[in-house]
Amino acid sequence: MRPTVRTFLVPKLLVSLSIGPRLVVWLSMIETRSSLTIVSSKYDGRFRFSMDVDLLYSSSSLLLARGRPGRVIRRADASRVSPYWSLEYLPLDQPYNIVSFFTPEGAIHQHFCNVLTSPRLTDGVLSYVDLDLDVIVLPDGTHRVEDREEFEHNALALRYPSHIVRLAETAVRDLMRLVEERGHLFACTNIDEAEQLLLSLYAEQAAHKGVPPSD
Repeated sequence: MRPTVRTFLVPKLLVSLSIGPRLVVWLSMIETRSSLTIVSSKYDGRFRFSMDVDLLYSSSSLLLARGRPGRVIRRADASRVSPYWSLEYLPLDQPYNIVSFFTPEGAIHQHFCNVLTSPRLTDGVLSYVDLDLDVIVLPDGTHRVEDREEFEHNALALRYPSHIVRLAETAVRDLMRLVEERGHLFACTNIDEAEQLLLSLYAEQAAHKGVPPSD
């Protein structure tokens, strides 16, 4: 799969990076992807939510996406409209994703880290199984783990295998370490800064690998 980035973001990215001429040429030629549908379910298959976001970047192991204010989040009980921008870090090889929410003016609101399993991308749809636990990070760095009681209840009621329980607990520890180190986007204060940081990290990754992989 060829990595993709929205083309209209490239000039802003190039201003902030010192990168080689081959990568500049590559970034200038990258195709634009449109939308990505995200579908979350519980361990027993119950539908949790779905929504559509703009795909910023994709590779065989990672998706980066951006949600717009006014998007509809479709839930089993009722749909709601989100008032926030979001930047969504969606690895396909990790037991979590990280969604950073920003006000309509672009200031950071909070980071929401989902613990999950079985992320899968098929025909423009990213699906995963939610494992209840979440790590919430506020702009001042304050953070907490939420829904532990739900996790412990579901581990018994839905008969989570022991390896799933270990996976979820390891994901929480990894996320807490990332938060405490102020890694990822946890030190960013606005959406432009955060978006450039995300894209710069993966532009550097592509440069390190040399030529982007072919389709």
